[in-house]
Amino acid sequence: MKLLKYFTALLMLIITSLSHAQQQTSPQMKGLAKLSISPKGCVALRKGQICYQQTSLTWEHAIPGDYCIIQWSNKSVLKCWQNQTGGQFSFDFQSTQDEEYVLAQRDSQEVLSRTRMVVSWVFKSSKRPKSSWRLF
Repeated sequence: MKLLKYFTALLMLIITSLSHAQQQTSPQMKGLAKLSISPKGCVALRKGQICYQQTSLTWEHAIPGDYCIIQWSNKSVLKCWQNQTGGQFSFDFQSTQDEEYVLAQRDSQEVLSRTRMVVSWVFKSSKRPKSSWRLF
């Protein structure tokens, strides 16, 4: 009989904690959103040069809503959708450094998902140090 009471109390505790967790979870939960970039990287010839790449951002969310893709470094809105669960945005990537993009709710600007374009180089420097001496 004691074991049954213990089991019942444990079961009630688990059910209570699950219902409490569900109450705290909003429909805008970050786990419901996915933002991806293709391709994931851009390669320039030399460090400091602008990297050019045709790029596509694709997003999905389990709940229809108003969402925007934002370039995080300068907080510029690239594109927004109304009452959608997914979308795609293609653009010409041009940068000398990594850029981060986010999927956010249109009204609250709550960040739901992030992705990054990584910029790399074939050669690190195009110049020799100015203080180098040649004897021959």
